[in-house]
Amino acid sequence: MAFNFRPKSVVEVKARKKPYSLQASKVFDFIKKQYGETIVLDPNKDFSDIKIPRAVEKKDNIKTVKEKLSKAKIDISKLKIQFGNGSGSLCCTKDWYIVFYSQTS
Repeated sequence: MAFNFRPKSVVEVKARKKPYSLQASKVFDFIKKQYGETIVLDPNKDFSDIKIPRAVEKKDNIKTVKEKLSKAKIDISKLKIQFGNGSGSLCCTKDWYIVFYSQTS
């Protein structure tokens, strides 16, 4: 699985015409408005599996995010929603660089 599709808009999610594009687009819109983040999807799958960037985890745990989605009347019953930055994401924190470079030098 390659979670490397980072849509920039609701239209972009819907344009893929996957079985769960509509639900994924609603999750995208909510996450964008609520947390200022996007979602990450696997472009080769049906969009039922959604990754929410780990930056959101600093504000709310996954249970709270799901509760908020449900309260917003977004049907997530057939979706697998979890935290994850997807494939090819860079971990760019200062601490990460210090640890990485100290282990490789």
